[in-house]
Amino acid sequence: MFGPGQGRAHDLTLLDGSALEDIISRDHRFRGYLLYGDPAYGQTDVFASPFDKVGATSEELVVNKSLSSVRIAVEWGFGQIISEWALLDFKRKMSIGNVPVGMLYEVTAIFANCVTIARHQNVISSYIDVPPPTFAEYFATLD
Repeated sequence: MFGPGQGRAHDLTLLDGSALEDIISRDHRFRGYLLYGDPAYGQTDVFASPFDKVGATSEELVVNKSLSSVRIAVEWGFGQIISEWALLDFKRKMSIGNVPVGMLYEVTAIFANCVTIARHQNVISSYIDVPPPTFAEYFATLD
């Protein structure tokens, strides 16, 4: 995870600050894969983004629709964290400098993943038909 960042920061600003593109491009496990992201990320060796609707072929529009549904599923993960740990949704109290926003979010994301593993699924894993990892597999990925 990268952050915290101010809510008003543009996605591309946060992406640049994270160095994610550089990290992914150097990691052999991602060779042959692309990350699907916001249109602001553009098309690179690391990122794919939706085709521009203007001038898009019918095939490109089908790809946009298909990938959009997966992107929405990723957003459900953020919603799961907020719904299960409502304290993170108190915007007036969650300001950088007043509370450790980044640490709280990171810990609750780990908890949300643990809940998913314990339940053997969540709405996202069911939707994309991919089971969650085991606890051992998950914790082996954390730094």
